Amino acid sequence: MSNNLISQPLPSEGQKLEYKLRSTRPEILARVIAAFANTEGGKIIVGVNDDGLVVGLTEEEIGKTQIAVEKALGFLRPHPLLNYQIEEIDGKRLLVIEVQNHQAPIITEDQRYYIRRGASNILLEESLIAGLVTAVPGLKPNILKSLTLKDDDTVRPENINRFTSIVHEKFEETTDITKIYNILLEPIRRTRDETTTQLNECRWQKRITFLVALIFLIIAIVLVAIGIFLIYFGHLQGGVVSTASSILSAIVSGLGCHPELCVK
Repeated sequence: MSNNLISQPLPSEGQKLEYKLRSTRPEILARVIAAFANTEGGKIIVGVNDDGLVVGLTEEEIGKTQIAVEKALGFLRPHPLLNYQIEEIDGKRLLVIEVQNHQAPIITEDQRYYIRRGASNILLEESLIAGLVTAVPGLKPNILKSLTLKDDDTVRPENINRFTSIVHEKFEETTDITKIYNILLEPIRRTRDETTTQLNECRWQKRITFLVALIFLIIAIVLVAIGIFLIYFGHLQGGVVSTASSILSAIVSGLGCHPELCVK
């Protein structure tokens, strides 16, 4: 068949490829189409299982899949650009749906914006959360609280995949888009307040440390002056002790001014 959209052997699912064993519900298919259109485009091959094994479709299944694609387009605004055709591998018929990247955002009927990440279709909000928790690890437990989930070992850095899976499941369960935004805003607000409190405490710590260092510096200067005075008037031993004490005070003062004692 000319102008084939697929090549052999079939690659694994990824950023621009997804397999479907049979025709799926139009609303589910709409999410996959939207995710491809909102990212880099891609192909959906129906009649292949998740492991890349070609199973094929009957004539009836092909007809049902074509109807599902048309219904899926009705769930999307604006309509993305795609084409589909029937192809054969080893005598088994497949339906290949090629989705073009779309410049304008494609939104599902429930006002959700899906994107493609690896072999998964996720909400844009999930991608934002993943970026936020990478930049601000303290955001994780607050997001879990907002999702009414326990603050367990999913907050550990090595369990980021489990964390994102939990977030995805919770978002898919939430039908009201406003609730999703509230879920996002509340942990961000809580983390901001906690960070502000920590910064204020840090500033006070720095001020106190600076004052202590300043006091020790003044003491060091005074001790040096006393040492010079004693040495000048013949009290060599007392002058040496006073000068040595001033050096110790200067060291303490320097430690108090160390920039790594508190993060700005």
